[in-house]
Amino acid sequence: MSIVSKLTNLIKSCRFRGFSQLAYSYLYQKAYKYYAGKNGIRMKNVPVKEFKLEWNSLGHVWETTSYRYFANYMDNLSDIVPESIGRTCVEYVLNPIAYRTYYSDKNMFANICGKENVVKTIICRVRGGKFLDGDLKPISSSIEAILKGYDKVLLKPSIDSKGGHGILLFTRVGDIFESGGVILDEAMLMNYSDDFAIQELVEQHKELASLNPTSVNTLRIAVYRSIADEKAHVVASFIRIGSAGMFVDNACLGGKYAGVDIDTGRVAASLRDMNGGIYTSHNGIDFSKLEFYIPGWQIIKDKCLEIAEKIVHHRLIAFDMTLTNDMKPILIEFNVESYNYGSFMYTNQSPLGNFKEEILDYCKKRLTGK
Repeated sequence: MSIVSKLTNLIKSCRFRGFSQLAYSYLYQKAYKYYAGKNGIRMKNVPVKEFKLEWNSLGHVWETTSYRYFANYMDNLSDIVPESIGRTCVEYVLNPIAYRTYYSDKNMFANICGKENVVKTIICRVRGGKFLDGDLKPISSSIEAILKGYDKVLLKPSIDSKGGHGILLFTRVGDIFESGGVILDEAMLMNYSDDFAIQELVEQHKELASLNPTSVNTLRIAVYRSIADEKAHVVASFIRIGSAGMFVDNACLGGKYAGVDIDTGRVAASLRDMNGGIYTSHNGIDFSKLEFYIPGWQIIKDKCLEIAEKIVHHRLIAFDMTLTNDMKPILIEFNVESYNYGSFMYTNQSPLGNFKEEILDYCKKRLTGK
């Protein structure tokens, strides 16, 4: 585990929001200075007084590095969200910590969202218990017998698999499933994790596959369920595209991502890496010359809004979706913590859409009583 990961876990475990806010501020200040140097950009000399005054209504803004950094990416500077405040104040109010564990377990997604809306789970395990089927019932057959009809399956941690870490693609070789010399069997699964899911491999829409056929290229769609009318609204989106030969699309594993216009579904003409580096080509495709629209865009958005109504304890949700060839939107996962405001800002999108003032007012009342 990296030092940054250890620090992040320590911060998340802290019960004192003020300390967490200070620690995140320090972490992001260091990170954005590093990214600026890596990308060869300067911190913009922009006025920070109004920015600090606005966000100080939720919690003290300890650093303005992120504001000056994202001023290089954002056309509308008022849409910049300090990630330290976003995590410790906005998410603290909109997505209460007490309810996150249940909603973050992939093995619960079928119960929460509807089995027909999520990627199919074949075998799973919850809190070190017995092996279960997709209905969370103990399996009565051998693992080999259950997987008999499959040629490829994905094994992933059902809790905390951020960045694609720990996910394995197993391919049938004769009567066994193998991944880089690892054999999928009962002994391997017992040692793998107390919480995991073996899922079928989704066959994505051919147009999405054209961007990289070896990975399922997912759409990150941000949804906010409004305080004012309790309706869910899509506020921002981008598409992740894996690198050639990779079976995951995560940016930390070489993938790139591009903004998606939430009204039209058009993919932006440039891409980003995990550190905000800007690219116009990926996998041999020149995105500056590509006019690509997400197939079934309205259908996918509508499915996110429908599912968001079922996630009753949380208001700020980041969905990872794909589309099958028969135009069926499939949920890969959703996130109710670590919303990752920066990824949306890298693509010149407001992480909170047109609802920033509403969210600020509500969070201020909940945090200060004023």
